Amino acid sequence: MDQQQEKKNDKISVEDSALGIRIENFQDKFRLYWNEKDKQRFIDITIRELMSFFDMLLDGETKLKTRVTKKSMLLCKSHGFQKGKIWVYYKGDLQVEWGYFLFKFTPMDFYKLVSLFKNAIEELKKIQVIESRKMEEKQHYVQLYFYSGLLSLAFAAFSLSTTVVFLFFALEYITYPFVMFSFSAVYFAVFFFFQQQSAKNLRENVEEDFYTKLLPVLHTLPVNSRKLVEMFTILLMVFTIMAIYFAKSIPKIIAFYSRSTRMM
Repeated sequence: MDQQQEKKNDKISVEDSALGIRIENFQDKFRLYWNEKDKQRFIDITIRELMSFFDMLLDGETKLKTRVTKKSMLLCKSHGFQKGKIWVYYKGDLQVEWGYFLFKFTPMDFYKLVSLFKNAIEELKKIQVIESRKMEEKQHYVQLYFYSGLLSLAFAAFSLSTTVVFLFFALEYITYPFVMFSFSAVYFAVFFFFQQQSAKNLRENVEEDFYTKLLPVLHTLPVNSRKLVEMFTILLMVFTIMAIYFAKSIPKIIAFYSRSTRMM
């Protein structure tokens, strides 16, 4: 039901019964219908062609109003598409050409044709605004999902390292970090399965940033500096001591709160 309503909302159909001309969207293109010798004919035009057709009509409308000579002449041509032309005759009638579309109009009917195309363009812009809003909303949720996948990867790495520390210092409580690692790893696996293209783009961007931005900075670092080596050595010792401390303290905290709960 919702899909049928959405398709109905995406439908564009403008018509001038007096001219016998109708414009409506068909799949990802537009169809221009007209009557010729009691037969209905049509041509398919893309959105770009529709815009170019409309620009040609506007150009022809402007030149028709400022026309000073009464001789027959080529009034204007479409830009980028050789198939579009507008001819004006000495009596004032106009002939509009676009591919197989070849139609003569009086000046008043020509203005009606311009209004018909204008209405079709306005309907198209309304649909494009709605689709743009939908895409922005979808992109917002896609970004949240992508960030959650990256967060699950970081959490999986953290819980894995915690599991390794608990393996040596708190084996009886290793279940807790291992369960966290399992859940985060499974979530990241599902995320990666559905976001392989996004992950590929991220990897390419990271590689590009690494070679173009980070690597030149790393070359400027004093790698052979004694202070730099000492700093990284101290940080490694601090992180190791913190990991051992938490591995020792967390079981005691759990045991303390377990006794408090039983006493209550």
